[in-house]
Amino acid sequence: FYTPPRLVSHTLGMTLGRRLAECRTPDDVSKIRVLDPACGSGSFLIGAFDLLLDWYREYNRAASRKAAAAGRGAAGKGPGGGSGGGGGGGSGTLDGDLAGVADPEDRILRDNLFGIDIDPRAAAIASTNLLLRAAAKNKRPVVTLGANILVGNSLVTGLEEGFKGLDAADRAALRPLDPARLPHRRFDVVVGNPPYYGVGSGDPIRVSASFGAAGSGGGSAVNAAMMFVERAVGLLREDGGRLGLVVPKACSYAKGWSGTRRLLSGQVRLTHVVDCAEAFRGVSLEQVVVVGERRGSPAGRGGGGGGGTCRIQRAAGGGAVRDGGEVGLSEFAGADMIFLESDPASWSIRKKMLAAGVRLGDLVGDGAIMTGEYAQGLGCWLAGRPEGGRRMLAGDDIARYRIAASRYYRRDEPLMAARGRRGASRADAVREPHVVGQRIVAHLGSPRPHIALAFAYDEEGSRAFDTVTHVLPGGKIDAHALVAVLNSRPVSWHAHRFVFCNAVRSMDLRPWYMKKIVVPAVGPGDEGELARLGRAIARLALSGSAKRPRMGDYLAKNGQGTLELCEYVRAAGGSGRKMHGGGAEGRASRVEVVDAGGGWLDFFARYSPPRMRAPRRDLVLSLRIPDRGVRDFVRAHAGGARRGGRGGRAGPLYEQVAGARLPAYGSGFAEHTRALRSMLAPYARDVARFEAWRKEYAALDAAVDR
Repeated sequence: FYTPPRLVSHTLGMTLGRRLAECRTPDDVSKIRVLDPACGSGSFLIGAFDLLLDWYREYNRAASRKAAAAGRGAAGKGPGGGSGGGGGGGSGTLDGDLAGVADPEDRILRDNLFGIDIDPRAAAIASTNLLLRAAAKNKRPVVTLGANILVGNSLVTGLEEGFKGLDAADRAALRPLDPARLPHRRFDVVVGNPPYYGVGSGDPIRVSASFGAAGSGGGSAVNAAMMFVERAVGLLREDGGRLGLVVPKACSYAKGWSGTRRLLSGQVRLTHVVDCAEAFRGVSLEQVVVVGERRGSPAGRGGGGGGGTCRIQRAAGGGAVRDGGEVGLSEFAGADMIFLESDPASWSIRKKMLAAGVRLGDLVGDGAIMTGEYAQGLGCWLAGRPEGGRRMLAGDDIARYRIAASRYYRRDEPLMAARGRRGASRADAVREPHVVGQRIVAHLGSPRPHIALAFAYDEEGSRAFDTVTHVLPGGKIDAHALVAVLNSRPVSWHAHRFVFCNAVRSMDLRPWYMKKIVVPAVGPGDEGELARLGRAIARLALSGSAKRPRMGDYLAKNGQGTLELCEYVRAAGGSGRKMHGGGAEGRASRVEVVDAGGGWLDFFARYSPPRMRAPRRDLVLSLRIPDRGVRDFVRAHAGGARRGGRGGRAGPLYEQVAGARLPAYGSGFAEHTRALRSMLAPYARDVARFEAWRKEYAALDAAVDR
């Protein structure tokens, strides 16, 4: 993946930059070894080159100033005039050695930068990019391809026992990199954006020792990025080597990445974590940057996460990084997470929730949370319930507090009977009434990024597909109270921030994640009140008023032509009109209609002004229409894209908006008005009923949240 330059720069600043800050002399700098084990075209190495060159230039400027102050600046060795060997024969410090460094570009390419890539073309491009970066006038820089930039596989040495059993084509495709070819055994800084992909059962890369190390995290699938993390840590200099890698966001919270997190909290002391958020445009997978310092040997430093803090940061658009707060590393180790929440207020809320609550897994027990069965392909599902049939739930059948129409199967269905024998314990466990929820969690963007968990009470005790999560309260808490708690905003908020690390994708309420959800440790009185509220909301959710009326269902008569908006409003008894910006001109591409309250509708035009490329959005017209049904009709039909007619040409915006054409239900104004009001009277009544329902639902929902 392409890594935004500002994110590359930030990652290098937290790794190489901190290492450079410890250097006093060119000799110190020449000993810094930077490796990108999957360098691609070399973006991290180029960034490292620039950082190193900045250090040398500043050193040369300081050396020149020092020499001038000593009376040797005019004829002595200015910048670039020194011995080039780390400051000549001086003391090795800036105070004692006044010579600058000649050809720092060559020194950097020779001493500091190293890269590996399995693709020969990528390695050649990385080498060329570095040479071009270092090229000076009338001077040919040192060659790096084959010396510092190697073609090979960072993860496979060719010495593995399993490698010998591969066929010749697989061995050639793996491009093993003999460790003897590496110019150094350990490196001071290891950085990069390694590839991410699932390592399938037939992938020859599984012979790598890193595959076994990455696969020790709980039996889940191995991602190639896990292997690169393990290899990168192994290549770091002990006791102070600095790591900076871009990895999938799942590394921060997913069960399958548990082994990688243990590695990062054991052999590495994390110092910074950057939530990349939307930094990678056009890439559907989310990423984080993990930055840390290699600990000493386990005998000398231990490996249990230890004390200290990690600074949480967040990338904004274009790769800019906003600083955040610090979190204790003990929090990471205790929860098997790399938290990405830095807001102190959020941590205060979490602390209160933990103090007054209990994790769901501790409340109901490990065996009481399970996913449904993978049975989608059996082909025995019926849309309607047969006599004596049973329900089979899918995730999209479940909404907050209610279960919608479902699939069914016959009680004597042989396919399900055979499946029940194979998984009898699970099928028997869910036969009793219990709590069910959507396993796949949706990310919602409005009004601000959040998630809303969806759980309902399953009175039938249904079996379910694996898109459903079952929770069996077992008498530990009233099931209706548990449904209310799991549907509450505080629980969804905590799950988003502290179980799924503010993720946008790949949120999955399997048992491992469900167990981490914090629920209140309520007393009998509060539990009874929550259960009452849960039942009341469930009844509301299943009532006939819960469905929002659709205007089209009420407009039964066929249209008999069209009327312009202003004519329509006059015909319907409109009692007020305000013009805004009547002189504005342009081509209206879209009209938005907003209910401003008090019977008023505001009409906004999106348009492109003459001789201007940037589109604008202006308030053009306000109309007062007392009749609720008519007002809703105008709002529904006057908005949207303008196509052809008067709305399609450039000109005064007021004319375009006022001239928008709406369907008419009658050849004359009076007939049209009578027909419209007759058809919309039931609609307005049902809308009022729905809004009363929504108000009652919201009040009960808020009571649960409180």
